Amino acid sequence: MQSRCRPTARAALPSTLFMVLVLLTNLGTAKAKEEGASNPLSLYQAALHALEANELQRFRASAARIETFPLYPYLRYAELRQRIESVTPAAVKSYLNRYSELPVTALLRAAWLRELARRQDWPTFLAVYQGSRDADLRCALVQAKLAMGDKEQAIREAKRLWSVGYRQPQNCNPAFDLLERAGVLTPQRVEHRILLALAAGHSRLATDLLARLPASERAKTAHWIEVYRDPEAALQHPPLGSDEVVSRLLTAALGDLARDDPTQAYRLWSKIKARHSWPQAVSGPIARIIALRAAYNGLPSAGAWLQALPAAQTDTLVHAWRVRSALRRGDWEGVARAVEEMAPEQRHAEVWRYWQARALEMRGQGESAEELYRTIAGEFSYYGFLAADALDTPYFWGRSMPSPDPRRKRELRQRSGVQRAVLLHQAEQHDLAQLEWRSLIERLGTRDRLAAARIAAEQSWPWATLYAAVMAGVNNASFLRFPRGYSEEVQRSARSSGIDPAWLFALIRRESAFRGSACSYAGACGLMQLMPATARWMLERSGKHSSNLTTVISDPGNNIAVGADYLAYLRGRFASHILALAAYNAGPGNVGEWLDMTGPPPGSARWIETLLFGETRRYLKAVVFNEVIYRLRLNDETLRVSQVLKAERKQYARVALEEPSSEQR
Repeated sequence: MQSRCRPTARAALPSTLFMVLVLLTNLGTAKAKEEGASNPLSLYQAALHALEANELQRFRASAARIETFPLYPYLRYAELRQRIESVTPAAVKSYLNRYSELPVTALLRAAWLRELARRQDWPTFLAVYQGSRDADLRCALVQAKLAMGDKEQAIREAKRLWSVGYRQPQNCNPAFDLLERAGVLTPQRVEHRILLALAAGHSRLATDLLARLPASERAKTAHWIEVYRDPEAALQHPPLGSDEVVSRLLTAALGDLARDDPTQAYRLWSKIKARHSWPQAVSGPIARIIALRAAYNGLPSAGAWLQALPAAQTDTLVHAWRVRSALRRGDWEGVARAVEEMAPEQRHAEVWRYWQARALEMRGQGESAEELYRTIAGEFSYYGFLAADALDTPYFWGRSMPSPDPRRKRELRQRSGVQRAVLLHQAEQHDLAQLEWRSLIERLGTRDRLAAARIAAEQSWPWATLYAAVMAGVNNASFLRFPRGYSEEVQRSARSSGIDPAWLFALIRRESAFRGSACSYAGACGLMQLMPATARWMLERSGKHSSNLTTVISDPGNNIAVGADYLAYLRGRFASHILALAAYNAGPGNVGEWLDMTGPPPGSARWIETLLFGETRRYLKAVVFNEVIYRLRLNDETLRVSQVLKAERKQYARVALEEPSSEQR
């Protein structure tokens, strides 16, 4: 199935410059050993090493030899970033003007703005500033506007920075002090932010904001915080304020309590509303958040609570969880009714059409179920495969792509953006390479994006291949949409850990999209998105040294090996393919709690659909779907989704032998 398109001899000679790039393809990670290295990429790397060692004379000598090389602007960028505290405004301005088309200029501009704020060079700051989402820079903008006499604009920007429910950087305090001095920071504005903070779960920030209120106004708002931390305080002393304020506060307080104990939140809310009379506008949002939290936690009463919500509180999320609650109970009549109650645009989504068909089948309406299954089985998707399993028909492997266009590829190779991106990838400057590639792909049309995907595949750059293919609208089981990056490392780790390589490819594609440098906000890094603590534990468990975790996590081979061993450990611990994946994503502790809940057989399609974490639901569906594709690509065989979701088939066979076929999916 894997058929990479190789350029003809003529197509491989688009330009002298790209010939150099192709000759360097096999250079890989080789470091330049000396300044006099003969090829431009080695000279580029030598210059970077000299800059890192602060050997500026050697850096400039190497850089001078490759001034026409596509990556020369990146040497200038690296030098300016390293010397940002001493560089002159003229030097930065020259770079920003000369290389305005490079995506890296945005990084330099942001770094330069921070430095100008440190210098308090406000005229230059305002000349360079072009808008930003960065809170530090926006707060510096307030100071710049104020220093240059534009107080009105400074106040306008400061007001936008104030109205959030999270803590802003410390350098925003002068902006907020400006609001206070100008009389703009009224008690109402402070109270509004306190409510935002409580709704976001930031009670400490809410407490800190009390200091911005006049002493005479603090008692009322301090009681809000007391009610948030202990909702029972509302029984004796209801929070003061408008109906909207009371609703927002109690929704935050009881919603937070319901996160851990929805039953207690429901009981307490019943007592509070019995003692204090509030209109539906107040009580509706509170009842909604408690009912949803109950559904997330799998409470048997959740379905009734969701069904009792008024129309004003019944949005798409409530409709979705009405279906999931019925699925969890095995109430197929309730599933059908909940899907029918959805608005047409929600009801026609694949997921709900599939479960509606399933409900029809389970209620003995086979012909209607089959008709609905057929509307889904022609889709290249997780639900398309599930529907095909229900019909026992072949899978649809996606729409075909246009044939390779040698001329288009030849012309695309000559573009400076392609050359820079590929060379940065070869130099192992992965973040810069990805930045350059994204910028390029966003500017291309569909056919050029497809050609770019094929160029990236020829360069053995799986992330770039996948990114360009997705942006080109490729939606099939081809090597462009499902690349086999790091194949040697995957195969070796699969053999060592006893895991199917298709499973590893499927997981890597979902975890990192083959970006070896990927790191999440939670701290998980590398192809397998390993948490440092997990990597350390696995290494120590196998008797290996864990002193240099950075190397383990950043090296693709090590990252895949440790991740594969961890996946094998989870499979052994939970004795289930799907549960191991769930634990890899959500943690073994959460999966252990989910197994204690009543509901569908663990590992089944219904179990996946009714999981608490939306991220884990999406993750499991994606990895199962990916695994089917990679099994096809590796072994040229069709692995049915119903084969992967073994748990439901086996467990249902024990409890309901009279209806095995419909529960095997």
